[in-house]
Amino acid sequence: MNATDGTTVRAAEYPWAIGVGLLLVLAASAAAAGAPWQALGPYGGSITAIAVSPANPDTVYAAASSVGVFRSQDGGRTWSRTGLSTEAMVSAIVIDSGDAQTVYAATSNGFFASGDGGTSWGPRNQGLKETYLTALAADPLHPGTLYSGAWGGVFKTANAGGLWEDLSTGLPAGTYVAALALDPHEPGALYAATGERGVWRRTSDVGWVSASKGLPEMNIRDLLIDPDDPKILYAATDTQGVWRSDDGAASWVRAWNDSDSQTFRMAFDRRSPGTLVASSQSGRIYRTQDRGTTWEEWGEGLPSGEAPYAFDVRPDDGTVFAGLFSTGIFRRGPGDTHWSEANTGLTGYIASSLVVDSVAHTIYAGIRTYGPSLFQSGDGGETWRMTKRGMFYPPVYALLQDSGDPKVLYSGNGGSLFRSENGGEEWVPSDTGMPRGSITVYSLLVDPSGPPTLYAGTTQGVWRSDDRGTTWGTQRLAEATVLALAWQSTPTPRILAGTSAGEVYASPDGGKTWTPLGTGLPAGNPVRAIVSAAGDLFAACDAAGLYRSTDAGQTWHSEPVGASRPAALSLLAPGTAAFSLFVGTDEGVSALDAKAKTWISVSQGLPAGTRVYALSLDTVNSLLYAAGVNGVFVIPLAK
Repeated sequence: MNATDGTTVRAAEYPWAIGVGLLLVLAASAAAAGAPWQALGPYGGSITAIAVSPANPDTVYAAASSVGVFRSQDGGRTWSRTGLSTEAMVSAIVIDSGDAQTVYAATSNGFFASGDGGTSWGPRNQGLKETYLTALAADPLHPGTLYSGAWGGVFKTANAGGLWEDLSTGLPAGTYVAALALDPHEPGALYAATGERGVWRRTSDVGWVSASKGLPEMNIRDLLIDPDDPKILYAATDTQGVWRSDDGAASWVRAWNDSDSQTFRMAFDRRSPGTLVASSQSGRIYRTQDRGTTWEEWGEGLPSGEAPYAFDVRPDDGTVFAGLFSTGIFRRGPGDTHWSEANTGLTGYIASSLVVDSVAHTIYAGIRTYGPSLFQSGDGGETWRMTKRGMFYPPVYALLQDSGDPKVLYSGNGGSLFRSENGGEEWVPSDTGMPRGSITVYSLLVDPSGPPTLYAGTTQGVWRSDDRGTTWGTQRLAEATVLALAWQSTPTPRILAGTSAGEVYASPDGGKTWTPLGTGLPAGNPVRAIVSAAGDLFAACDAAGLYRSTDAGQTWHSEPVGASRPAALSLLAPGTAAFSLFVGTDEGVSALDAKAKTWISVSQGLPAGTRVYALSLDTVNSLLYAAGVNGVFVIPLAK
């Protein structure tokens, strides 16, 4: 596991990972003592864009969906975050043709630019009529000149995004632009691959004209111009493979006639004329060395069924980088017979739920981004592996360990509920009685008196199971989306439920009846978590921040955690002498000092802007875990 300061933290620094008890004697909190959070991973992510610097091929940029842009300065061996951290999707990364330190990113929230190699970024959207950008191309002859494709057209800037002009006139209304390609020998000549409207060509004197003669009527996903002959173009189609034009898109013929023909992305090896790699939605990679006349399967070493979503090739030695839909980046160098994983330091997952088994020395992390669903580590986060066999309907929003049998786990997903009886190795649906496929499970709660009673907070209210989740019967609050469930033991035992509409309900009879609690909560702000701590109730109300009730929920008031009043996303009552409560925010973690009754920041070592969606405490070893954007983190606490 890699520390955020670049050093390596070995398992021996957390001896429980090798079966030895950990004794921490600290005089104050970890924040006060200076101990930072350590990043544990898992490494990888859903990669949507890759760009190799032509001027310095050791510098590679990659975008992880809903997380942001990462940079490698050693040819993909290790990665670190750049200054662009965003939950938007990054569809393309482009390096300026005149300055290798100037990098651009097209995202679902607009256009961003960096002038210092990715350290800092800023939006540049003046003149953009559409900000959901889907493609980006840089003019190789004119630095600072770029073209962006969007849901709705094409735009151009001549000053690195300072001002954009609309070039959509002539394209069919509402055109989705999947890819753009510039003719390097004809200034102003631009090609656009569209959703279901084929290929279009634009010149400054003629404007847009259809260039799809011979192409089937289907989605065009990618478009490339042959670097050795600009009259030759390649188009990747949705269901009929790769097509080639030898006359500047005046006509097209099929270049790849194979049963596995749902083509996703393509890339050229510029060192070798006619060499092209292409990926399919089924997870295979193919290569041609004769401009598409013949193809060979070239995916040895890739995870089965993984769809490569992004490509780029080093211009100096031909090393190919492939960004996969859910397991990160793989690379294949010259002479390699298979692909190798290249994810060290690439914390591109969003972990939204967490279970820490201090007895079995195991961490489970539910993943919010699509693909892997669930990771498990048996060595304190040093290594991780996916454990989703039998699980479908990602992402994972909630994880729960059975209080009677630690081998039994429950997973609340975006469509169903699953159960594992062997520590996460295999999963089966555990949703009989629920509408599978049309329900999302956001929270899980076990009756503190012990199994078999479970509760599930869902998009269709609260459900109850009296047989460890085998069947689900009682449904209440059916019109509400319940994001949070909690148990309050005093003064009267009851279940608490927080909804997406900003309401809190209480049930004193096992979920049979529910009563709305009090006044003062901010309407419309989702209640992400509820907890009873220090004799009071606390509610994490998303962007509105943390709220507190000192009268059992009858009235609520805002609880200032910090000067900036960050969004409150998760809560944990640790039950320790030092701290009454931890709150995960969109700025890290804060703790309520049990003695001073004041809030302190416990965010040292967390990447700036880390959104913390779950917290868990290993009471045996005095370790606090946080799950959120950039994966899982750990910090030692006072004992």
